[in-house]
Amino acid sequence: MMSNNRILAGTSVMIGMFVLLTCSTATAKYVKLFGKECNVLGYASQKVQYGFHDDFNSYEGFNEALNTLFLEGDIGLTDSLRLYGSGKLTSDLIYQVIQDEDQWTRKQFDQSRDKLNIDDEYWQILNELHATWVVDRLMIRAGKQIVSWGQVLGASALSQFNPFDLRRFQGVDLEVAQIPIWLLRTDYSMPVKPGFLTDLTLQFVFNPNADFIPSQSFATGNDVAGIWALHLPVELFPGMVARTGSAAMNIQEREEWSEGHEFGFRVQGMTEGGDMMTLNAFYGYANDPVTILDGLATMASPPSFVDGKTVIHPVMDGYYPLQRFVGFTYFTEILPLRFSFAGGVAPAVTFELRYDFENTYAFANPADPFGLMYMEDTSDAVSAILNVDYKVKIALLNPKAYFQFVGQLNYDQIMDSFVRSQQLNFRGYPANYTTSLQVMTTYLHGKLMPLFTWQRDLYAQTDMFGGSLDYSPNSRWTYSVALQTFRNMDGPFEYKDYVYFKIKYKWG
Repeated sequence: MMSNNRILAGTSVMIGMFVLLTCSTATAKYVKLFGKECNVLGYASQKVQYGFHDDFNSYEGFNEALNTLFLEGDIGLTDSLRLYGSGKLTSDLIYQVIQDEDQWTRKQFDQSRDKLNIDDEYWQILNELHATWVVDRLMIRAGKQIVSWGQVLGASALSQFNPFDLRRFQGVDLEVAQIPIWLLRTDYSMPVKPGFLTDLTLQFVFNPNADFIPSQSFATGNDVAGIWALHLPVELFPGMVARTGSAAMNIQEREEWSEGHEFGFRVQGMTEGGDMMTLNAFYGYANDPVTILDGLATMASPPSFVDGKTVIHPVMDGYYPLQRFVGFTYFTEILPLRFSFAGGVAPAVTFELRYDFENTYAFANPADPFGLMYMEDTSDAVSAILNVDYKVKIALLNPKAYFQFVGQLNYDQIMDSFVRSQQLNFRGYPANYTTSLQVMTTYLHGKLMPLFTWQRDLYAQTDMFGGSLDYSPNSRWTYSVALQTFRNMDGPFEYKDYVYFKIKYKWG
């Protein structure tokens, strides 16, 4: 008998094909709801990915066939009240295409089907659903939504309310990986402002923990994380290296409604020159758990594993600790660097600063020579991001469109020296630095868009390179090809290089 997951996967494909074949007009779709016109938009996409490596936790060949159907609608019930909703159905059809292939089953990728074949949790299908009420200077929004305090490319230092879905690698485009959750947001534009400000807005955000949705993070074990299982070799004894498999996770979660409430407050001001400043404060809980090693379950080297390595399955205990921070954002344009020969656009600079109070960290007890005993400690921490966005004309390479350069420097420091010394990503240094660069432009009147990205951890000397080419012959269709490669000295993303092809159709 055909499983429910397979039926759902087939249904999503048929719906997607129906949309692709029938939605061909360039106008928005309107439907009647509550006697009002509702504007309906959406897209359908199909992605096919090819992996280059044949290793313990990688698959050489076509290893992902991601199908996505997205719908959104917006309706004004009154002059001051609007409703918005969006839904998304995502399925990875590779589990149907190569479910019985030898390499796929031998490495246990087929066993991750329950977690990655169909995104069938209600909060994955129901993307956003919220009501917005605006009257005079007050805006209130209640429902499943995203509240983003960040102003930079990728992961902001100040993004905290919404968890991330990182089960399938997203590269630097982390905005699409944010998970909407149930929040209450209020914004109030102050009628009286200091003389140097043209706008002053107060924002309050409350998370009642109506439904606890944590981050869906990277994981170990092919049977859980599929082709995105992290590469974490462990030297058990001299000359004996094991691979980290799936872990048994015993994570304490806070009771819905009665526990786990979160509060956020932001003051945002705009100057006459266009500069923007914010002051932020957050009191809540981490979206990722702090975990400690409870013990080692079965250690085995099944003959089905091609490299013959021992696989350990750790048992992890954990909880979601308190997260408290204050933050600051400043945005400005450097007008003296607006040169006419370069296109006359000033570089935009964004600076984000975050100070955390008593973050909780877990690490192996340095007194244990085997690294099996874990401990935890707390420390304040500082994070800062400097983001520069500069559009310039390079006539020799593109006489008709700008090149956009986005450079970023990230700084992280744990204030307590002992806690910092136990964190692998600091490697004994007083702080950790990462940099990134994104370059893009357009050709053929915006129809062809090449993009290049580079991200580097300066101390770990790890690199991530990416390139993509999008072609949009019209406002409906987009054809994409992208390449991603990692250079991280036997790090967690070793052997994850891939290329993918994607076709996307939009309507509305």
